[in-house]
Parts: sequence; structure tokens; C-alpha cells
Amino acid sequence: MSEFGLSIPRRSLLTGGALLAGGVALAPLLASCGGGTGAAGGPAILRRGTSDEPRTLDPHFVPGNAGAALVYDMFEGLVSVDVGGKVIPGLAESWTVSDDQLTYRFTLRPGLKWSDGNPLTAEDFVYSFRRCVDPAAPTLGGRSLAALKNYRAIARKQKPADTLGVSAPDATTLVIEVEKPTSYLIDALAGYASSVVPRHAIEAHGQRWTTAENIVVSGAYSLASWVPNTSIQLKKNPHYYDAASTRIEEVVFYPVEKPATAVTRFRANELDVVFGVPADQLEVLRKSDFAQAIHTSPAIGVFYILLNNEKGPTQDRRVREALSLATDRDLITNQLLRDEGIPAYTIVPSAMPGYETPTLPIVSQSAAAKLERARSLLAQAGYSEARPLQITYKFGGQESNRRIAVALQSMWEEIGVKVTLENVGAPGVISDSRAGNYEAIRYQYYAPFQDPLGFLMLLQTGTMENLSRYSNPEFDAALTAADRLADPQQRFAALQALEAKAMEDHPVIPIYFNVRNYLVNPRIEGWVDNVRGQYLSRHLSLKA
Repeated sequence: MSEFGLSIPRRSLLTGGALLAGGVALAPLLASCGGGTGAAGGPAILRRGTSDEPRTLDPHFVPGNAGAALVYDMFEGLVSVDVGGKVIPGLAESWTVSDDQLTYRFTLRPGLKWSDGNPLTAEDFVYSFRRCVDPAAPTLGGRSLAALKNYRAIARKQKPADTLGVSAPDATTLVIEVEKPTSYLIDALAGYASSVVPRHAIEAHGQRWTTAENIVVSGAYSLASWVPNTSIQLKKNPHYYDAASTRIEEVVFYPVEKPATAVTRFRANELDVVFGVPADQLEVLRKSDFAQAIHTSPAIGVFYILLNNEKGPTQDRRVREALSLATDRDLITNQLLRDEGIPAYTIVPSAMPGYETPTLPIVSQSAAAKLERARSLLAQAGYSEARPLQITYKFGGQESNRRIAVALQSMWEEIGVKVTLENVGAPGVISDSRAGNYEAIRYQYYAPFQDPLGFLMLLQTGTMENLSRYSNPEFDAALTAADRLADPQQRFAALQALEAKAMEDHPVIPIYFNVRNYLVNPRIEGWVDNVRGQYLSRHLSLKA
């Protein structure tokens, strides 16, 4: 039995019913898609929904994806992205790379200013990058700078943060040194974790530097007000270098925990953008006047189950493989989620540009063969009907995560596993996974840069992202060697073979590659679906 008092056989997952209903019913159409202007003569306001309220607006400490859209609107780095997600110059107007590809020289745009009017210089980037990698105050974004010289030594506390390969010869020049040729460096610098932060504001106000009265930003919008659990209001930053092209004057983010509620608010003309539209809502919307508002795009993200490779029953590879074999990805994605994901058996998303996902033997095995082998593996590991494997599965967040948990419970019980479900909430997922306080726990990950390495490092010994505690010296050595290959095709082929080999150990259980479903008010102009999932408000405009 689960904490919900449910024990659902697999056949129940296929028949619709309450398990697939998920969420509240859609409200009737209350208003047409339009409006959004302020008081008479006031500016047009873009109203964006976000899944939950971020714990901070500090780009170096923002967890998960809840605060990403907010941070991208307020902070910028050396590079940015255009409306289609392509990397373009940001606060740096240009850059050059040395012949040996180990030194990058960035030239900042002239006359850059912080939102308080103070000059923004190359030294601000030096401070920001050192802060981002300093293990004394561990941030969540340091990995985006992992290619920089001395990063690993700093992360291991063997060298101080001021030895990082970044320097400022003058106010408008930033020099970055890398350990080895790094084809994805520029892409990594487009992530919000590589944004520049204001040293003068941080040193003056400490952790309160991100409050509305203290915050100083480098991006197109600054924080005007933050009403907890209600709204986060941004206003155009007049000191932003491209303020003249930023057409929307005000953006308001509304935290809405339940996706179905966000859809209802969209239909009531209270929101212009909704992320993460549930599959059951999509079916209704496609048959309504709101069909034109639906936008769908594959994403470079993966939903997977962390298995603790360090302690507990999941230390045993046979147990991990058995659980993976009993996990019906097709059923979860096609029946429970429908348009929310693509079945995944590997860790690198299929939407990764230029990368071919390896095909594993498990994909072609019949359901009966998978279950038979799973039971055999558990028997070999010493489990039986008299001594069943007992697993606690932790989850949290949206309703779909609860439905997946109930489905997994049914699937794993089919091979004799006794499964306890524990809803620890979204914050609990983050804290428990990082502390190693779990046997199996759901997790979702988007890499800080568009490269297979951004996902394969989830299996690399000692990285902050390796929450499964998987450790394989042969994999680590081969990953380092493959990443050093200069030819892009050879490098991708080597990484593909390495991924296939690593998944033979079943260190984690990939469930699905993310697909993003949005609702976008037709009055918004400039929206272009992209796999990166970055939709900066400054690229958008509103019809009159």
C-alpha cells in the first residue's frame, strides 16, 4: 500500500479512469485571449506563469528551473541567445580564440552599466566567475565553468578560487583560459549560472542583495516588487545596453503550483504564458478555441530515477537492472503523460543537436522477457517471496510525479518488490537527493550547456551533478579521453559508445526525455519554439 491508500494493478493504468484524470477540470471560457494593458494610458504588461516560487533570484544559487525565466530576464553574461535559442553576443560584443584553442579573449560592449548606473567592467566577471566556483559557498552553477583552468583543483579545495583561469587586462577585456580545447564553452556561457553579478551590491547587503530595494541587475529587467506566493514584478532596466529594443515595459511572473490551475487562469485571461501544460488539459484545449495557443517543443532535458549506488539495496547492480527492466517507459509516456515526454533508456536527450542516441538491447526486449529476467536477477541477489526486496520511492512536485510514482509502485510490485511511496515535495527532492538520503527518488535535469558531456557528467565520479553516487574509474577515464577528441564527429561517436557502455551498469533509470508544452497568448509576437527553452521577455512584444 502507498501513502495514498492505493495499490493499482497495471491494467488500471491502461484504462483511463481516475488515475489519468489528474488535476482540476478546466473552467469555462471567461475571456478571449487578449488585453493585458495597464490602467488607462499605462504600459502593456506581459503576464508569465511559473511552476513555483524560486527560493532566490541569485543566478548562482537558483535551483531547478522554477527561477530560470526570471533570472534570464534580469541577468546576462558574456553571451546570450536570440529568439530561436541560438547563442549570440551578450554583454561581450565579440571574442577571439587562440590557435591552440586554450585562450578566449572577450571584448565587452562599451559603456556597460549596472541597473543602478554604476559601470559594469571585466573585473565584475572575474569576481562573478570566482564566486560561482568557490567551494566555500557552494553554488548550483559552478559546473558551467568546469572547462576553465584550475576549476577541478578549486572544486577539490586544492587551490583557491582566485587561481581560476579568468583575468581582466583592462576594464573592457576578459581573458578565459581552459584546460583543454572545449567546443561547448561558448554555449555553456549562455546559461544563467554564468551571468555576471554585482560585487558592490552583494558586499553591501549580503544575502538580501536580491530584495526589491537592494537588487542590482545586468539584464533587460529589474525587480520592482515581490509579493510571496502571489507575484514577482519586473520593470524595464533603462541602463540595459539594448533597452531601446526592449519593447515590453513590464513583466509579471505568477507562481502557480498546480498546472491545471495555470491553464484555468490562462483561459480566464489572467496569464499570457503557461509552461508545463498537462496532457489531459492539452486534449481539451485542442478541441477548444484555444488550440492556436498551444506550442510544443522537444527539450534537452531528462526525467529519471536516481538509484543510490553508494548504499542500500540499489548498490547491487542486479537490483538496479531489475527495477529498470520492470519500468515500462512506453506505458508511462503514452498512457500517463501522453504529450509530455519521449520514452528514454539513455541519459543524453534525443533532442541533443548532432548527437545520435545509442540503441540499447532493453528497447527491443518483449515485456514478458523483461519481467522474467528482472525476477531472475532479484533471485540471484538473494530476494524471494519470503524475503522480498523493499524499496522506498521518493517524489514531489507536480501531479504527474504522483501518478508516475503510483505507476512505478505497480510495475515494481509485479516482480515481487514491496514499494513504499513517500511524497517529500519538490524542495525535499532537491535536499534528499543531494544528501544521498534516498533509495530511489525522481529527478529532472537540464544540462548547463548543449553537449552530451552535460549529461554524461551525471555519471562521472565526484561531480556535483552525480547524485546517484555512481563511480566507475574506467568510465571516468574514457569520458576524459573522449572529451579531448578534437574532431566533433569522432568525439560524439566516442561519447555515444561510452554512454551505451555506462548504461549496462544501470546507474539510474531514465524514464523520459522532456517535451515542453506551452500556452502562449496569440497577442504575443516574437515567440519562436526552441529546444533550449529560453524565451527572453526582451525578445517579445505585444499586439495593441
